[in-house]
Amino acid sequence: MLDGDCERAAVSSAERLDKAGLGVHFHDPGRAVGAAVAETLGGRGDVAWDTYLFYPPGIRWDGTPPAPQDWYHQLGGAAWAGVSRYRTGRGLARALRRGAVRFAGMDPLP
Repeated sequence: MLDGDCERAAVSSAERLDKAGLGVHFHDPGRAVGAAVAETLGGRGDVAWDTYLFYPPGIRWDGTPPAPQDWYHQLGGAAWAGVSRYRTGRGLARALRRGAVRFAGMDPLP
């Protein structure tokens, strides 16, 4: 969502942010995934970015993204995203740590 976005920048960011290699990262220049995620979260016609989604182990994305069990965002004034899920700085770091611990400890779905 930044002017300098490109596949190389996405790969570099993924390597820096996910040293354990637990996430799934890819470059989406058409913003198709962001639009689909926004629609799932109630933002039809918008694009979700800087959005952090938590799912229990075993959830699959087949077509439309499933609704996450928990999520946070940095979308600022996006009314559809809601103030209660808006986090920045240390508050975002705490929420992401709590989510990671909570969801990593879950049993995979059948």
